[in-house]
Amino acid sequence: MPEHCLKSTLGDLKKIKDVDVVMKDIILVIIIIALITTLISGCEQGVGVISQNKNIVEIKDFHVKSDSTELETSARGTVFLSGEKGEVPELAQIVVFVEVDPDDWGGVVIHLSDQWNITSITSSFPNDNNNSPSVWTTADTPDHGWNKFIEIGRDRTRYSPTGGGKGTVIIELEINKDTLSTSDVLRMGVAVGSKEKDGVRIANPDSKDIGIPISIP
Repeated sequence: MPEHCLKSTLGDLKKIKDVDVVMKDIILVIIIIALITTLISGCEQGVGVISQNKNIVEIKDFHVKSDSTELETSARGTVFLSGEKGEVPELAQIVVFVEVDPDDWGGVVIHLSDQWNITSITSSFPNDNNNSPSVWTTADTPDHGWNKFIEIGRDRTRYSPTGGGKGTVIIELEINKDTLSTSDVLRMGVAVGSKEKDGVRIANPDSKDIGIPISIP
């Protein structure tokens, strides 16, 4: 083959090879763009299906500490009321983080009136079944209005320290509509700690009443 023909053929092969490289680069860029588009689209769709505070109509925070004593006992939590907008709330959830001092025999107590019906309690306080929350109810409603008591870190059988600890307690409730008037306030109480004064033992000297106003159509 003549030398000029051989050079021409080699040049053509080089051009073809360069074109192949360019095409591969273009295809690679297209694939990368397609992948990025798919990922972004997937993220947008994933975010779109997440709902926040669905059917929540009222939120109330609370915080109670054993300020009148030297104990490090406290309860910090939130009450969530849920239902249809414009209607009486049907359900409630109390999420509370509790800390009970190792020397505290009073623990944390949540007081409820007959406005609330307890349906379930989930607790991580502490990893000891003997100290799990206990529920006490009374047959009638005393003058203070409380007829249900959820006790955390407290042993009624001996009224002595249970060892303390930390944990989260989730209380699921139904709201008793029959107890509500036209314009009412859902009430609960949170009390913490213990102390002794003049030889008298006092349970839960630090407390707070919590009221959540609701409007009934």
